[in-house]
Amino acid sequence: EFWGLTLGRNFFVSMQDFSAYDHIGGYAGPVLILQGDKDGIVPEVVSRRAADKYANAELEILPDEGHGFTPAGVQTAIEKALQMIQLSMEQRNN
Repeated sequence: EFWGLTLGRNFFVSMQDFSAYDHIGGYAGPVLILQGDKDGIVPEVVSRRAADKYANAELEILPDEGHGFTPAGVQTAIEKALQMIQLSMEQRNN
């Protein structure tokens, strides 16, 4: 069991040699990565490296947020996502 999910042996075996960096970055559209500066699970350097793999990525570091955002952090994340969608739609229409 992992965070409320039952995962089998095949999952863990297949993930041993898996590198997310080998599979991301091909998408050319806008990408928003949100990271809490107090995330104890995913180091900030991982998100920075992921953002570097995309041509059009924005990394937002949310202050005083962990891996699971607080209600205020969720609201900020929603606002940032909506801003990105709005900007993307405006760029598409111009």
